Amino acid sequence: MTSVFRRQTNMADLPDKVRQFIEDKQLIPESSEVIAAVSGGADSLALLLILHQLQQPLSFQLSCIHIHHGLRGAEADEDQQFVAAWCKKLNVPLVIKAVDVRKQSADSRKGIELVARDLRRQIFQTCLKQRSTASQPVFVALAHHLDDQAETLLMHLGRGSGLDGLAGMKAKDGSIIRPLLHCRRSELEQWLEFCSITWRHDPTNDDDFTIRNRLRHHMLPSWQALLGYDPVPILARASDNLKADQQLIQSLAEQAANQCLTNNHIDRDVFLSLHTALQARVIQILWCRQTGHGQNLEQKHIRAIIRWIPQAKKWQSLDLPERWRIVCIGRIFGFEKTDGNTRSTEEQPFEIPLNIPGQTAIPQCDRVFGACWITDEQDIRQELFEVILAADRCLRSVFRTRRPGDRIRPAGQRKSISLNQWMQQKKLSPTEREQLLLLADGSDIVWIPGYTSGVEDVKTYQNQTENTFVGLYVVPLQRNP
Repeated sequence: MTSVFRRQTNMADLPDKVRQFIEDKQLIPESSEVIAAVSGGADSLALLLILHQLQQPLSFQLSCIHIHHGLRGAEADEDQQFVAAWCKKLNVPLVIKAVDVRKQSADSRKGIELVARDLRRQIFQTCLKQRSTASQPVFVALAHHLDDQAETLLMHLGRGSGLDGLAGMKAKDGSIIRPLLHCRRSELEQWLEFCSITWRHDPTNDDDFTIRNRLRHHMLPSWQALLGYDPVPILARASDNLKADQQLIQSLAEQAANQCLTNNHIDRDVFLSLHTALQARVIQILWCRQTGHGQNLEQKHIRAIIRWIPQAKKWQSLDLPERWRIVCIGRIFGFEKTDGNTRSTEEQPFEIPLNIPGQTAIPQCDRVFGACWITDEQDIRQELFEVILAADRCLRSVFRTRRPGDRIRPAGQRKSISLNQWMQQKKLSPTEREQLLLLADGSDIVWIPGYTSGVEDVKTYQNQTENTFVGLYVVPLQRNP
C-alpha cells in the first residue's frame, strides 16, 4: 500500500516537475502566448493538460494547433475530433490545419516522414509570424520527451552528425519550446492513467518502417537487456554534456563570423585563418543569415565550400541548394540567390554586344559586366578591372555561349587551341562547361569570365593614347533573399 500511495503522489507531482523545468530553462516569459501542438497521442495530450494547469501560475495564454496530415483516413478524422473535444472541454482556442502529405511527397519526390516534418515546420513558422507582436511573444510547444532525445542522438550518430546533431534537441530553440524534454514517455503515460485519461493511438508508431521506430522497439531494449541498464538517461546526459560544448563553440563561431564579414561578404584571408571547425560553423551562420532559415545546407555542401574558397578565381561561383550560390568577388565571397535560369548557357544560346562605356546585363547568367576606356595608369594600379583588352577587339566582341570552332590562345602557348582542348586542360566538369560564358570576336575567344583571356588580347598601360584600351569588370548583383 505504501509503494502504491508513493507512486500516486509522484504522479500527481508531474505538473510541478514540468513547471520547475520551464522556470529553470526560462521557456515561457510572463504574458506570452503558447501554442501547444497536439496530435491526440499520450505525449501531446499530456502537454496540453499540463500547460492548461500551469497557464495561470505562470501567467501565459494557451492555445492549441492540430495538423491533419491526410494519411490515415477515418482514424485521422477521429484524432481531430478527439483534440477538438478536449480543447472545447478546457476552453482552449484551437486551430486546425489540413495538409496533403502524400501529394506533397509525390510532387517533391521526398519521403513522407520528411515532407510531413517540413510541412509542420512551415505551419508553425506561419502561425508564429501571424500571432507574434512586440508586446506578446508567441511560442510553439512540442511534446518531445527524454526518450525522443535518446532516439534522436542515436539517429544522428548513425548519420555521422557533428556536434550540433549529437547535442540533440534544445529545450528552447528560438520560438520552439519543449517543456517535457526532461520527462520519460512512461512517466507521461502513467500520469494520464493516474488521472483516468485515455489518449489516441497511432498504429504507425507500432511499425518498424521508420528508423526511429526500429531504435525504439529493438535497439534500446536490446541495449538494456545486454548491458543491464536503461540507456535513455545516459544518452540524454551525454547529449546535455555535448550541448554545453556546442554552445561554447557556437559562441566562438558567431564572433568569428562577425570578424569575417566585410559589407556582408566573407573576407577570404580572415576566413582561411580560422580553424576548420570554426570555418564550417561560419559557413552555416552566414547561410542562415542569408536564407533566413538555415536549412538544407548539408555537410557535403559545407566541405565543398571550404575546399573551393582557397582556389576560387574571381567571379567563379559554386552552386548551393535552393538556387543559391556562393560567388568569389576577389578576396571576398558572397551568397546570392539566382533566378533558376543559370544552370546551362548551352540550353539558352544568346549573343549580347558589349557596351563601351557602360554596363552589359546578361540575364541568362545572372551577370552584369561593366566596361570603360582606360585613360590613366592609376586605374590599372588600383586593380579596378578583371582584364584590360585591346579596344579594337572589344568593339567587335559579344558575350555569348559556346559554338563549334571556338578557339583561344592561352597564356604561355604559341598557338591557339580549340575551346574543347582548353576545357580538357583545365579539367572542367560537365556542369562548369555548361555554364561557360564567353566574350568573343567571331570564333576567337577574347575573355572567359572567371577563367582566362586570350593572351594576345591582354594589354598593359604604356603611356598609349586615350581610348586604346578597355577595362572590363563585373558588377556585383544586389539581391534580396
